[in-house]
Amino acid sequence: MTAIAICFNDENPDNPCLWVAADSRVSQKDKTDTVNDKYSPLINNAVKILTLPVVCKYPDENRCYSKISHYHTYGYCFAGSTLFRQNSFLALMPLLSNLVADQPYTPSMEDISLFCHFPRIKNIIVKRKNSTR
Repeated sequence: MTAIAICFNDENPDNPCLWVAADSRVSQKDKTDTVNDKYSPLINNAVKILTLPVVCKYPDENRCYSKISHYHTYGYCFAGSTLFRQNSFLALMPLLSNLVADQPYTPSMEDISLFCHFPRIKNIIVKRKNSTR
């Protein structure tokens, strides 16, 4: 079972940040025991906290998308199916690190969730916006 802890650190008011920690074990269910749920470790040093870069570029005078208008990183951590989660990360990374626009643009979290087809995240963002009004 994966354990992930995230806490807000505001010790330095000029640079607040998040602290994140997770276990690193990946296990599989034993096939020999059909009565009890028993798991065996596959690996003890798997990465479950990753950095997901978001880069948006716009064209220079030659229409080459070489100017960076936005660079930010998001933390990506997961619990559950390691193979599925790592594959989703590997699919998202090239998409989000190569965003382009015709003019300088900073994507919002809602824009990114829609781009990645995460309707659940969009619903959470909309609910938060409506609750703050």
